[in-house]
Amino acid sequence: MTAETDRHRILLCIPYWCGLNDVLVQIWKSYQYAIDANRQLLIDTRVSGFWDDFDNYFVATDATQAGPIRITGRVSDHEIKQLNQRSTYPAARQGRIEFCHREIQLRCAGDHLPSRLRRAVAFATNLFQLPPSKEFTNTFTRRIYFIADFALKRLRPIDYGCTQPRDEEVVIHHRSGGGQASFHALGLLTLTEPVRSAVRQALSTCGDDYDAIHIRNTDIRTDYRTFLALAASRLSGRRVLVCSDDLAVIRAAKEILDASQVFTVTTTEDAGGQPLHKLGVSRDGEERRRLNINMLVDLLCLASSRELLITDSQPQCCNSGFSGLAKLLHEHPALINQLVGSDARLEHQPYSQQRSHSALSSNN
Repeated sequence: MTAETDRHRILLCIPYWCGLNDVLVQIWKSYQYAIDANRQLLIDTRVSGFWDDFDNYFVATDATQAGPIRITGRVSDHEIKQLNQRSTYPAARQGRIEFCHREIQLRCAGDHLPSRLRRAVAFATNLFQLPPSKEFTNTFTRRIYFIADFALKRLRPIDYGCTQPRDEEVVIHHRSGGGQASFHALGLLTLTEPVRSAVRQALSTCGDDYDAIHIRNTDIRTDYRTFLALAASRLSGRRVLVCSDDLAVIRAAKEILDASQVFTVTTTEDAGGQPLHKLGVSRDGEERRRLNINMLVDLLCLASSRELLITDSQPQCCNSGFSGLAKLLHEHPALINQLVGSDARLEHQPYSQQRSHSALSSNN
């Protein structure tokens, strides 16, 4: 922990095993609380859909860093160990903050395995382990304590809500949940240069005039064949970018939109019906980074299209937060400009300069 961090009270945001849109929503909620409570905001996305440090993809803009609070997008195990020595809310995580990480790692143990038996064995094996980091005590007693903690949490859930003022030095926000607040979170950020470079290269492939479709079809199901058939005449003769988490959707689009020039800018793998953001725990760091950058490339290319089409879920219970975020960005090209950098096609004032103070305090 840096000397500067030691002088500050902390809001530790650990988004709970969720995809990009929900991660950004939880960051925005944490940012609001941190401002109100005058706390430094630490963002730890290592057990979110990123499965990686946030600052490999996003950093705060200069205007944000010059604002009322400091934002840090990388938290190490060493820093978590130091935070364990400080008073913490919720009290159940006092001295045991890494249990937040371990619980999620355990819940998704074996999710990538094809059979139920192999998943059960993976869960049982992982139950008696703790994170391999040398920073944390890994005694038999601590393992048993984690198992008890894991079991009791089902009977007595821990309240991680950061809604009320707290006296503790560290407050943990460890939740999931979506909405449109992701848009406000992006207003605080810009992409790192490696991600910007990948997005710009993909946009050059897209060209200046194309339409786009996003169809999520893993944990959220869609009637994509009917959707594509209805869109076929509308998109006839057009270049159409198709993005999906389901390889079958890409194949169907090329078949059904036969009068359009269908293309992709990233590779869609067969995830066996699993949402991609829940499979990252089984991948190595390089693979995680490649998939995360592909996700952001798809998002910005969808948002930069002339017309963006997205599907409703079947049955209509909850739609894709990623689709909704792409649509919001599509409607605000100045924010795309802020994220990707200056672009000749986007002659707009930077979003951070357009945003009013009231937008920073919005709960939407």
